[in-house]
Amino acid sequence: MSIDIEKNINRLVMKFPFNQEETVLYNTQNRSLLVLSNSLFDGNMIAKDVDYDVLKILRDFQMIGTTDDEILQSMRNKYNNESKTLVITIELTRNCFFECTYCYENGMKNNFKITKNVMDNIIFYIFYIEKIFNKKDVDFLQMNFIGGEPLLAKKELLYLYNRIKILCDTYEVDYRSLINTNGVLLSPSLFSEIQNVDILVSLTNISDHDKNRPFLNGTGSYQKICSALTKCRDAFRRDDVNLIIRFNTNGENFTEFRGFLNELKRLNITISQVDPMYTDEYEQNSFINTLKKQDFLQWNSTTAIDILIEEGFPIVYAPQNYPKPCKAYIRDNCKIFYDGNLGLCDASDFEKRGPNIIDINNGKINLNSYFSRIKEWSPLDDVQCRNCEILLMCGGKYFCKNNKCEVERYDLQSFLKTYIKHTQLGNSDSFVGMQ
Repeated sequence: MSIDIEKNINRLVMKFPFNQEETVLYNTQNRSLLVLSNSLFDGNMIAKDVDYDVLKILRDFQMIGTTDDEILQSMRNKYNNESKTLVITIELTRNCFFECTYCYENGMKNNFKITKNVMDNIIFYIFYIEKIFNKKDVDFLQMNFIGGEPLLAKKELLYLYNRIKILCDTYEVDYRSLINTNGVLLSPSLFSEIQNVDILVSLTNISDHDKNRPFLNGTGSYQKICSALTKCRDAFRRDDVNLIIRFNTNGENFTEFRGFLNELKRLNITISQVDPMYTDEYEQNSFINTLKKQDFLQWNSTTAIDILIEEGFPIVYAPQNYPKPCKAYIRDNCKIFYDGNLGLCDASDFEKRGPNIIDINNGKINLNSYFSRIKEWSPLDDVQCRNCEILLMCGGKYFCKNNKCEVERYDLQSFLKTYIKHTQLGNSDSFVGMQ
């Protein structure tokens, strides 16, 4: 039986070898994945003698049969710099009692905290300036609290949180907070005053951690953090609280990853996820990461996943499968520094910050117009981006990327091969992001 069907593989389908006999097809739009015999292919096309049933499967999974123009139009219809989620990142202070070797804020710390005037202007911006909630039909607010050490400004954090929570409840808007903290000042009392929160703590094996994240006097901080985490054990069992451990990976600690996970398990606390992240270098720091970025991507896509699964931790990552801009590129999203000046997101540089939120609220400057180069940008307007098979997973040439065409945390082919391997081993449930 013959079928009149296009045999070219769709442009947004990744094709790569799984082993010597088999090839992987991965549809980046719907995450469908097939492992097929090499005999079914003729270059980047399906072989002429493939039978009807195989062609039907390929078309059902949208591996073939869609033109480039149809794919591009579909992405244009979906891509939107608007969002029903409003993301506000708030820097509460530049003060910190750590002396981290790789901190991007080294040389820029001070003892100032965010003022009540700035906080009230943040609240005014979120709820009243241009009536954002009504204009955007916002149904979710994400509040990210960062520092310095944000819990040195706990009073200010709770002031913002409580005022915003009241208004979210009034407008029937769901909300969630993230606190990016070194962990030392975490206490059960904090969780009696805050709900719907993610706690992000950077931690590695003790020798590496105490070398790279000591107190100002040079003493290690690892034990103090672990003590604080264990005191909050009951809070981390709550459904509305997530503890996320960030493993800042470098050339000295990645071989200690399994031992570190076992140290975490001995704490007997509920951990939602452990995220290995590459530790970047900054010109003001002496820290040098002897682990090359590409080697990290391979390790994080293979060995690290194996270890996480074997030690009972979930794999939360999944490749993005729809044309959605990064939060910095979405209208009205912003980062607010402790002094009220504005950036776009966590990656915004303090030295290159934009206008003050007071000027935004007074109508002197429009946030989206000021940052129009970012807020109106689309990867679909870039010829290289829109013709790239991994566009959906990469997102495009974001301003924060050193390598504009790199997916930041994973080598995609290696990640998918690891996913296939564990699926064949019966471990697919560990990949919670792929469900």
